[in-house]
Amino acid sequence: MTPPPPPTAALLAGAVSGGAVSGGAGAQGGSASAVSGVSIAPRACKPSEPGCLQSDRAMATAARTAYMVPWTVPSSLGADAAAVQLQRALRSEGGTEIRVASAANGARRVTAQFAAGPLGLPVVTDEIEFVIAGSSVSFRASASGAPWPFSTPETATQRNRARLLRVRGQLFASHGWSCACPPDAGLSCTLFCD
Repeated sequence: MTPPPPPTAALLAGAVSGGAVSGGAGAQGGSASAVSGVSIAPRACKPSEPGCLQSDRAMATAARTAYMVPWTVPSSLGADAAAVQLQRALRSEGGTEIRVASAANGARRVTAQFAAGPLGLPVVTDEIEFVIAGSSVSFRASASGAPWPFSTPETATQRNRARLLRVRGQLFASHGWSCACPPDAGLSCTLFCD
């Protein structure tokens, strides 16, 4: 059994109205980064998951899913404070069931759900998972639930990407977060975070 998060994480998570703190992260499959059997990276997308995109380029390529550049937090910001900022941004975008959990080496796992059906009906649920480890922020987003007539894997990917871009915009503009462009990404990543 994984121990509950440290008191500081619980106190900070409670600072955001409606935020919930759950117990440890547990093992997650498909991660190349693991310490003592506990993943410190979001779960890998599966090719069968509709609308799945992730910030690990190698896993996205292997699963033939969409890729999005990972983020970084200012080096002066700890994982707990970063999790609080992320919770606020997710809530402002309509996130529900937002949870923070401890992961290996002081990392924080933040998850949120979004109703994504027509007119906001909960026919389809988009799920986003972030891992804040040190100054790096990795993530994945996918859709689940019954498909509806106007939803396809492509529209789910577009919807998840647009939501992540809005969350990213808030965090970058207000809190100094930035893109973690890979060394081979080129000028477009440096300029546009693409």
